Amino acid sequence: MYFVNIMNIIQNCRQLGFIIFLQFILCDFSYSQLFYNNGAPIHFNSGSIVRIKGTFSNNNSGALDNDGNLTIDNDIINNATINGNGTYKISGNWINNQTFTAEASAVYLEGANQQISGTAITSFNNLTLTGTGIKTQAIDSRIQGILALNDRELATDSYTMFVENTNPNAITRTTGFVSSLGNGKLSRSTANNTIYLFPTGSSLGILRYRPVEITPATSNANTYTVRMANVDATTEGYDRSLMDTGICLANPLFYHRINRTSGSTPANISIYFDETADGFWNGIAQWETIPSVLWKDIGTITLTPGSPLNYIAKLNWNDFSSDPYILIFQSILINLGQDTAICPGNSISLDAGSGFITYQWSTGETTPSITADTSGIFSVTVTNDVGCIGIDTIIININQGQNATIAPAGPFCLNNASINLTAVTGGGIWSGTGITNSSFGTFSPSIAGIGIHQIIYTISGTCGDADTISITVNQNYNATITPTGPFCLNNASINFTAVTGGGVWSGTGITNSSFGTFSPSIAGIGTHQIIYTISGTCGDADTAFIIVHSVPVITMTPSAISCIDAHDGAIEVTINNGTSPCTYLWSTGDTTKNIISLSAGIYSLTVNDFNDCSSFANSEVLTSDILCYPSIFFIPNTFSPNNDGKNDVLYVRGGGIKYFEFTIYDRWGKEIFKSNEQNTGWDGCYDGTPMNAAVFVYTLKGEMISGSIIEEKGNVTLMR
Repeated sequence: MYFVNIMNIIQNCRQLGFIIFLQFILCDFSYSQLFYNNGAPIHFNSGSIVRIKGTFSNNNSGALDNDGNLTIDNDIINNATINGNGTYKISGNWINNQTFTAEASAVYLEGANQQISGTAITSFNNLTLTGTGIKTQAIDSRIQGILALNDRELATDSYTMFVENTNPNAITRTTGFVSSLGNGKLSRSTANNTIYLFPTGSSLGILRYRPVEITPATSNANTYTVRMANVDATTEGYDRSLMDTGICLANPLFYHRINRTSGSTPANISIYFDETADGFWNGIAQWETIPSVLWKDIGTITLTPGSPLNYIAKLNWNDFSSDPYILIFQSILINLGQDTAICPGNSISLDAGSGFITYQWSTGETTPSITADTSGIFSVTVTNDVGCIGIDTIIININQGQNATIAPAGPFCLNNASINLTAVTGGGIWSGTGITNSSFGTFSPSIAGIGIHQIIYTISGTCGDADTISITVNQNYNATITPTGPFCLNNASINFTAVTGGGVWSGTGITNSSFGTFSPSIAGIGTHQIIYTISGTCGDADTAFIIVHSVPVITMTPSAISCIDAHDGAIEVTINNGTSPCTYLWSTGDTTKNIISLSAGIYSLTVNDFNDCSSFANSEVLTSDILCYPSIFFIPNTFSPNNDGKNDVLYVRGGGIKYFEFTIYDRWGKEIFKSNEQNTGWDGCYDGTPMNAAVFVYTLKGEMISGSIIEEKGNVTLMR
């Protein structure tokens, strides 16, 4: 082997700061394979590019201060001190036996299969894996910055890679992963409440990438470690056949070792698996040594499908007393429910759940669910596609049934007394409008009120029952007849009334049963029973006694006047029937039974008896064609309207006058007064104003009873 003491050359390079391309051709040593620093201080300035086409060995207190870009085509062996902020591109092994201070440097392992080894732990700043092959640790190592796996496998073997940068993105990858053996592992420091990826996998046997994600519950400082063991856990002392009753099957392909080596923060643990390659799993188990040695289901998990990897997460996990964890298929838990009882005639559905391969019921049925309507013990056995078996049993009893059917009731009238309702089975509770006692079912129509009321009867208990009926409360009808009468035989018909209408009337004298029309004349004289009936549940009836009195029967006997214009006529009256005493009222105003001194004419009489029954009759006093005195007329030729009671009014005097027209004019021919009645004379006024004394002209035209014509003209003197 050839080596060169390059102290002097390096000193010059430090001053020049140019690119050093060392091919180990110094002087005559054209194929030297070792760059050996035998104690010289070497410094590569920032921006410098140095390539060593072989192995670089730093020895005997040599000091390499690299701020440039150093490429080593073979191994780097540090037996002294290396530091600086530069880059190291290594194609061989990294062998650190002394002091490496990473500062802000970056190390690239870009060869084929490479090792990180030595007797001193290397604390890298940034470590990037490229090239080909597997990068293998032969000693624990640390990362202060970024671990860039890219597409490479970092095999920690039985050692630990400590990623101490708490940034969740401190590990990057494309398809690369970290594999470990035995107690080897990937360690990450955390200080954030976010996901930290542990990209674990293995190329031992079947290549598998099965990462773990850990999400601390707080931002406190913690350290977690993960190893993915790509073997059957049984081969490493964790017997998969030792399982608690909640586990049917444990993953035979791989398991993980997960731990929290510092801190106390609980975390969400997510373990990934490939359902196509690994099979389906629905739980996580942890290896337990106390109180028993076995795999124990850690309980409720969250299963999230993905492509290509699913993951199972255990939330807020805080038991890191044992680090082996394995994917499991939880035991089939069939829950047919608690032992129960059903009511006669009812049934219950027993459901073993869906998704199993086989079902076998104690009844012989092979469906996921059955219907049971008898008492007995029912059991089911199910199997799934991985051979797990689930069994459950339920006992069903038949209870005594209840019958809440309510006996029909009603309809009721508003004034009916309270009644206790009944049902087939007693002991229930009554409710609804009008119920005054919920235990006895006491129903009060008056409290319920008019209308239709819903009444509910409920028998509680397992086999209780309930029924509902509608009870009608009707208005009470009042047939009380309005008092009326007595009547007179000749009274007009009348319609009787009662408090509540709509009923039917009957009895003597009733001519319309709907309107209650009563005719006294049809009923006749006497006392008559009248009945009014309102039919229906809440109907009513009443009876009245109606009296019809007789009416006076008037017989009139007239006497004619003796001569023309005489006043000696008379009418004699005879009264039959009616009830005495009677009163009389003539059209003349007279109130005597008989009247006299009558002129010729028609006279009417109304007779009221003691019962106020009245009759009406007319009679005529005939005239006479005999003159009582000669026919004569005359008009005074003077009168004095001075209110002395003597000759104050000018009349047409005389008798036997059939008709006349008497007219007075003043001297200018103006009409002052006109009359055609002998009892109507002139008082000497015109339009209510007294006329002055004067001579006035009159005319008289008419006819006497004898037939002679009156036609006279003359003067009359008004004196004051």
